[in-house]
Amino acid sequence: MDNQNCISKITIIYKERISKIVKPLLLTFFITLAVISTYPAFIEHYFKMTMDGQIHFARFESVIQALKNGNYHLIILIS
Repeated sequence: MDNQNCISKITIIYKERISKIVKPLLLTFFITLAVISTYPAFIEHYFKMTMDGQIHFARFESVIQALKNGNYHLIILIS
């Protein structure tokens, strides 16, 4: 029983140390991926958008306006 208890304490300490290392690494990894995936859109100091993107932004804007005005049925018609 004593040997089993010692092993369980060691595994708990090991898991705590690993989680202290892995969590910051995962956070750094996801932040790096976010920067890599969004930076190319803003290389020229403005957002590059296609005509299709303008249509999507206009639809999002109409949804926001509908929510502000309380016209919730408009969301169903758009989607």
